[in-house]
Amino acid sequence: MSRKNSHSEPLHLNHLNPKSNRRPSSNVAQFDNFNEVEEYLKEATWDNSYDCLNVHMNYLPQFVMDEIDGNEQNVKSGMNYQNKKYKKELHDHLYQQLMPEINKMSGIDYQFEKSGEEILPNMYGTSNVYKWHFTDESNHGFDEEDYNVRDHWKVQLDVETNSTDPYVNVDFKCIRI
Repeated sequence: MSRKNSHSEPLHLNHLNPKSNRRPSSNVAQFDNFNEVEEYLKEATWDNSYDCLNVHMNYLPQFVMDEIDGNEQNVKSGMNYQNKKYKKELHDHLYQQLMPEINKMSGIDYQFEKSGEEILPNMYGTSNVYKWHFTDESNHGFDEEDYNVRDHWKVQLDVETNSTDPYVNVDFKCIRI
């Protein structure tokens, strides 16, 4: 397979390649734009380092950007998880956009399963944080024979939003096991 210079198209993996020499990093790649995360995931697949990713993203989801016409000054105070419409749209965004895009851009068929949901008040009691936890401890669509050349890994996807603004924090972490 020839390597493209631009990496404009995501690479879909049908078989695992031998483990990369890259060690899991304690450094977290930070992004505030979903397009940057997509590029990072594509690069990680091309670099064969998709099993040691640690990504944090803080962004406004597309449904919020559409409602405020791309201008952050148009954010309304009711755009947060306490609003039923916002919470439903965020839920739809997670299942219909975020997780499918992670799969597409990483080239791996993750099967995210919801492993928890919680509401946590801040220490002053002035706001709350709403968290969803997703995991994938499956074979990610690969045969067991593929793991002869590479270690298994699990994936954690944590999504949180709060009661004060519409921003979403996403932590995507791959952990070799």
